[in-house]
Amino acid sequence: MTADKKLSFQFAPGTQWQYSGEGFEYLRKAIEKKLKRPFEDIARETLFEPLGMHNTYFNWNGTIDEQLYAVEHDENGDPIPFEKYTQTNAAANLMTTAEEYAIFMIHILNGAGLFEKLYDEFFRTQSHEKNGIDWGLGMQLLPELPNNEVAFMHTGGDYGTKTIAIGLKNSKQGLVLFSNSENGMVLWQKIISEYFGETGKEIVRRNLE
Repeated sequence: MTADKKLSFQFAPGTQWQYSGEGFEYLRKAIEKKLKRPFEDIARETLFEPLGMHNTYFNWNGTIDEQLYAVEHDENGDPIPFEKYTQTNAAANLMTTAEEYAIFMIHILNGAGLFEKLYDEFFRTQSHEKNGIDWGLGMQLLPELPNNEVAFMHTGGDYGTKTIAIGLKNSKQGLVLFSNSENGMVLWQKIISEYFGETGKEIVRRNLE
């Protein structure tokens, strides 16, 4: 985004990588226009309900069990005021539980209901982020890990919230970590290294480079 708050291309498409939340939003709007339905309804019908993800939402509404919401905390352990988002954003603010996001990751490990050709494309490098971390279709890819592994990974967070989800394509292992603390990265570095062993240590190393 430019200084005058207008969107513009930073470089010629296909020449380099840069995260774009606006890109996910453009895709959401294209899907809604094509199917003439709200994105939240499409996601609920095609993904959330079939997988039993009953506590997963893109925005606050009257059906949310607020007792499940973990309030964010700063680096000193103090609660942070939070905003209840009422509009769907495909690039941010998904509300779910670690258990339900794990169900989603298992769904991907088991093929995600996709044709084989499209599933293979999900794991094909579409662009390079940095040494050892690429991007496939919507998630980061970490190829050539120890034990002949390929990982797909998604991270997220704002101030006071740090999350990471990792799946190993070949061994079908996975890990989902949600933290409502600004210190969450310290926690997940240790857990990933311990849980996945040498593969986990390499995942952490590439993330911290």
